[in-house]
Amino acid sequence: CFSRWNRYFYGNNNNMKILIAYKTKLGGSREYAEWLAEALGTTPKTFDNITKEELEGSDACVVISGTYAGFMPLNRFLKKNWKVLKNKKVAAVALGGIGPEHRWSRFSYRRIPVRIREKIKYWKITGKGDEKKPIEWGELKKENLDPVISYLRE
Repeated sequence: CFSRWNRYFYGNNNNMKILIAYKTKLGGSREYAEWLAEALGTTPKTFDNITKEELEGSDACVVISGTYAGFMPLNRFLKKNWKVLKNKKVAAVALGGIGPEHRWSRFSYRRIPVRIREKIKYWKITGKGDEKKPIEWGELKKENLDPVISYLRE
């Protein structure tokens, strides 16, 4: 399945320089970031390892993190770097154990400032659970990233 998925998307990103930034707690964000990077021919980086020059030099940025009781590290990353990101194509991908229509998912999304929400594309996809917090919907799989890749290719 992955080789078909990878052949379909790899290298066809309109020569855009795409930065993939992630923060992970249980490993799901890292796994999605690595899948996305492989499909787009780039290298993912953690929030803490991205330089201002890398942000400035990118055409697009994908920001990935989990959601934790209404808190998303991607929100802080977007706010901190918005001056650089505001004129770029930005995709925000939030992971979690509950679906996008759940009240806590909507609450997390609304915590992103309106000025940022209006200029980005946002997805809530299945995260990675553990024995204390099982996943209530979906599963961790590459195909969850298809809408993100389609957006980047527009």
